[in-house]
Amino acid sequence: MSWTKERVEQLTQLWIEGLAASEIGRRLEVSKNAVIAKARRLGLPSRERRITNPVPYTDEQKATITEMERAGLDYRVIARSLNRTPASVKSKMSSMGLKATGALSW
Repeated sequence: MSWTKERVEQLTQLWIEGLAASEIGRRLEVSKNAVIAKARRLGLPSRERRITNPVPYTDEQKATITEMERAGLDYRVIARSLNRTPASVKSKMSSMGLKATGALSW
């Protein structure tokens, strides 16, 4: 696949319209990574990262995470109990200096 003038113009237009790189890739029949790389080479504006859970952890939730981690519970179990994603809890545990592993307990 080569980046013809027409394909570059199409990529640029779709990028400016705000379509996801994966959607642009589908339309142009290239990978998402190819779209992102070409957009960078063209100097197109970078996209803002999407924050999936902007709600900060409360002190009570942090205490719960600490207690549950000390009890040996897996971060996925902790996430379920706090109604958070496992990735969010794992990241928070890491930032708190806690080990985000353990036996999976149901």
